[in-house]
Amino acid sequence: MSDWEHDANAALRALGDAWQQGAISRETYRERRRRIIATLRQRSDETERRAVSPPAVAGRAGAHTETGATMVLGWLRGPSSSSRRFAILAAVAAMAVAALWMAWAMEQGNV
Repeated sequence: MSDWEHDANAALRALGDAWQQGAISRETYRERRRRIIATLRQRSDETERRAVSPPAVAGRAGAHTETGATMVLGWLRGPSSSSRRFAILAAVAAMAVAALWMAWAMEQGNV
């Protein structure tokens, strides 16, 4: 969290405390809270992350010419990349468990 987000949170906490202690009216509390949140939203809109497209490779046209590594890296960078990474890790873990089970079964003479 950035400094301005910490400052906004501190201002909202102080405002909430002032209202709970009866130092300001409900209308004043709501008005000041709206101003703080509006300022925070404006600041957030100004600093919102912009997606950077990958550079074009000279001599190649179209998405069908991407290499396997480029496709995998692009696939991992999507909006739900954490769920994709989890799926990949789960698949790798399942393969490892299957390999260990097969090795154990071979030792026992079951396969």
